[in-house]
Amino acid sequence: MSQSKFKSNQAIQLNTNILVTPRLLRKLENGWSGHFNREVVPILIECEDMFAPLYSSKPNSRPSTPTYFVLGALVLKDLFGLTDEELEDRIAFSLDFQYALGTVSLDHQPINQRTLNRFRAANSLYTRE
Repeated sequence: MSQSKFKSNQAIQLNTNILVTPRLLRKLENGWSGHFNREVVPILIECEDMFAPLYSSKPNSRPSTPTYFVLGALVLKDLFGLTDEELEDRIAFSLDFQYALGTVSLDHQPINQRTLNRFRAANSLYTRE
């Protein structure tokens, strides 16, 4: 019997340099993700001020994930009929989702289920008040 090279709790280092060929870049730019990035994201960025009351005015207590990114992720979640977990996986592993949200160059995608839940809770509380 051979032993596994890695233990289940041991991290595996992957090469995260993504080579995007000109053909793939054209597909991204001309596909749904390019449209979303060019047309939807700027609108969401303009809407960020509307959500300012959800957060503290103190800069050090504000969330590290931009509001437009959370909003964009939630729009994609609804468009594709995803669960929070599926959304998190798509943003982490799918180039088209990263391109749509403008995060291809980031080493770490700034979203998880906790981020989504906190945004929903803050929005719900503000709406009730």
